[in-house]
Amino acid sequence: MDHIISVDLGTTAIKLALFDEAGKLIAKSNQEYALLTPTTLAVELPVETYWNSFKLGIKEALEKSGVSPASIKAFGISAQGETLIVTGRDGKPLRNAIVWLDNRAQKEAEILNSHFTEETTYKITGQVSIVPTWP
Repeated sequence: MDHIISVDLGTTAIKLALFDEAGKLIAKSNQEYALLTPTTLAVELPVETYWNSFKLGIKEALEKSGVSPASIKAFGISAQGETLIVTGRDGKPLRNAIVWLDNRAQKEAEILNSHFTEETTYKITGQVSIVPTWP
């Protein structure tokens, strides 16, 4: 029998669900992680946390279900929209991920908003204003 894994890479946890080909839930896993807040406006997470939590979640779901990894035929993945992961040419992270809740660019967003009308910003970005959480 074929199986599907759905993954939600959330802000404070990665959630995985394993389904059979008929859509029946077979197993699930929830791997929580704690965000770092080095300043009142900064929100970060070590990039490795995402990968390690993903691997633990897969392992847990497979162990709970007894399903063979070879039967996994598809992955569905959803993730946080604006979390920024900066990597070098080798693909390795250069710093912690800057989580979408981070607001340290508040002043820069205000400056940009003073230079562009909401209409112009919308035409360019699809958003009505520039917010500090944008990388």
